[in-house]
Amino acid sequence: MACQGERVYDNTVSSLLVLSGNVIVTTVVTDPSKGPGVVSMMDQLTGHVSSLAVFFESSNFAIGVAMLGAESIVAAVEGVDRLVRINLRSGQTIIFSVHAGLSSNVSRHAAIINTPRAIATDAAGAIYIGLSDTDTVEKLSWFGTGTASRALPGPLAGPIVYTQNPLAILVVP
Repeated sequence: MACQGERVYDNTVSSLLVLSGNVIVTTVVTDPSKGPGVVSMMDQLTGHVSSLAVFFESSNFAIGVAMLGAESIVAAVEGVDRLVRINLRSGQTIIFSVHAGLSSNVSRHAAIINTPRAIATDAAGAIYIGLSDTDTVEKLSWFGTGTASRALPGPLAGPIVYTQNPLAILVVP
């Protein structure tokens, strides 16, 4: 059943010049074990809905999103343990490469991004990810591309009772 203003997964992006005030929503259209997960942008003034990303593989869906720069979001994708950057203007999707440090490259399916549950960013461009399999919060440095590196030698926090199965992260400005 279609919702009012819904478009089939068309990857159209709102033609508005101003992105501020638009609402990003992540959903699992059916059962989470069957997918697809959808990331949509909704224009509050016109009702236009842009489907930014659709994950067709079984059990892949964006568990959370956060702003990344002025015109992109970063999504934590459940089911494949990865981060995806989505440009709000073009709809271009980039899968992040995550580095463990300055010298070693860790693939997008590595232990650093292991069952992401929560995601946030700060004004400096750092990405914070809450991981339920390791009960930790990781801080990543973002370089303005599809690459991020671990900002610290280990997790920012955890594993402790206060980081167990993190559901939300907010960086207070």
